[in-house]
Amino acid sequence: IKLLLLPGAGLMMFLIFEEAPQDYLPCLILLASPTATLVYVMAQETKNDIDFAVATISMSTLLSGITFAFWIMLAM
Repeated sequence: IKLLLLPGAGLMMFLIFEEAPQDYLPCLILLASPTATLVYVMAQETKNDIDFAVATISMSTLLSGITFAFWIMLAM
């Protein structure tokens, strides 16, 4: 969901405010970035499900290659 909703909302806002692609592409890339590894540290410190955190990070990292390409193509 993070890889689809955040960049989609960001792209809509950039298009509504008529920003040039060279101005908003860096922000769009950050919005489309995978889940940060800080999630693992937070899960460990709060004694939550570490395996779930690792699976989430891994899956979002794998899927981000596809979603990066999709959002950059859509933005251009």
